Formats: sequence, C-alpha cells, structure tokens
Amino acid sequence: MEMIPSEYVYDNIISGVTLNFPIYLGPMLGLTTSHTSIIDTGSSANPKWLRDRYTIQIFGRYEKDKYAQGYNDMATIRDAILGKDPETVTEGIWCQFLLLNGPSFIGVSESMHQFSMNFQMTFDADSGTHRQPIQ
Repeated sequence: MEMIPSEYVYDNIISGVTLNFPIYLGPMLGLTTSHTSIIDTGSSANPKWLRDRYTIQIFGRYEKDKYAQGYNDMATIRDAILGKDPETVTEGIWCQFLLLNGPSFIGVSESMHQFSMNFQMTFDADSGTHRQPIQ
C-alpha cells in the first residue's frame, strides 16, 4: 500500500532535520506546548496516467514567547521539502516538491502563534488497475 503523503514527508524528509520543537503527523488538538503538525489536505489524480498530486499543510503552533523559534522551524522545514530531488520508493517515485505558500503567520489562537505552509508534491506509481504508468 502506498504511503500517505504526510507520512512520507515525516519519515523521509523531516525525520533528519533538527528543529526547536516536536513535529507530529496530523493535528494535535489541545496540545498547549509549541509544536508543528503535518496534515494531508487534498489530492488530484490523472484519469489516464498513474500521476497523483497531493497537498499537505505544515501547521505550527508556538507559545507566545517562541515566535522566532517557531518561524525558524517553519523555514527549516520549507528548505528541507522545497525542490527536493525525486525519490524512488517501492511503489513509484515522489517528485515535484512545490511550495504553494508560506510560511505565513495566520494569527494567534489560545495565546499560541500560528503559522502555515502548503506544499504540493507528485507521486508517479509503477502500477495500477485502470491507469497506465507515466514512466
């Protein structure tokens, strides 16, 4: 089974990056300490070719005295993902790592600074049922 996009980013890109705060898969509702989350936000698929595009959001919530460190974590994550070289995995190739926007300050909630970034990436699968490989 194909790895979900957020899991791929977490395991294959972010796990080796040094950050100020922990990073989690999925939203961490109720967490009151500084952290970053990777969230799957959408996808589109080509009807003929095995080329799927996914969007993920990197969402950061940082304590009010941690604004600069939070922004630095977001920039570090951006630099790790943006323009990453294609990577072949068991089921196909992850490629085209594009920044759609961010890091952007999106406000304060519950005394936490919030930042957001959105990425698009492409997965070209090796095989499928009704569609043809693009390679």
